[in-house]
Amino acid sequence: MSAEDSPTSAVTDDVTPVTKALSESALRDNISQKGKNAYYYAHAHRANGPEWDGKIEPRLLGTSSSNLSSAASSTAGSSIASSKAALLAKSNITNYAFLNEEAKVKVYVNLPGVGECADEDISLEFTEQSLCLTVKNYVAPAEKAKVEVDALVADTAPEEGGGEETMGEDRFLAFAKLYGEIESATVKKKADKLILILKKKEAGKPWSSVNA
Repeated sequence: MSAEDSPTSAVTDDVTPVTKALSESALRDNISQKGKNAYYYAHAHRANGPEWDGKIEPRLLGTSSSNLSSAASSTAGSSIASSKAALLAKSNITNYAFLNEEAKVKVYVNLPGVGECADEDISLEFTEQSLCLTVKNYVAPAEKAKVEVDALVADTAPEEGGGEETMGEDRFLAFAKLYGEIESATVKKKADKLILILKKKEAGKPWSSVNA
């Protein structure tokens, strides 16, 4: 009998899928009856990933929304912490007091001679939970007196140029997180101090300090 007349190849092609299907059916029946105790349980998992396209290049198989949101949250948290640290780092005014009232909080900032500062050199930035006072070109009275004395001495000497200019420095008072939320903040200038008036968002809530 020739190879073409032999039924072996045809029978093999027909039987193989059937045999495979029966084997899988028996495996699934065994697992469904005995669960994790089934002998074939370890083989129960079916790969459901994308088929390999024959290319060696790396491929993105999937993303996890929870991982992405966690990463975004972590980045945002780091950014907030960094901005708070920067705000506190530049705060160089340490002499102040505060008064808690029913609907507002007053912060008294002692800066001798601050009344001579130009209004445009004094600014107050705030959010519901943070505050930053900036005083530009501030010159302490002692430093100013020294400069004036040096200028008088210079006037008695041979003129070699203009008098020494009074150079001020920038002062800051920053609170990265206030004790409570505020609706507004204003500043009043006095001869030797600044008064910050913070309007509470929740009137009647007492503040035990300015910062949380």
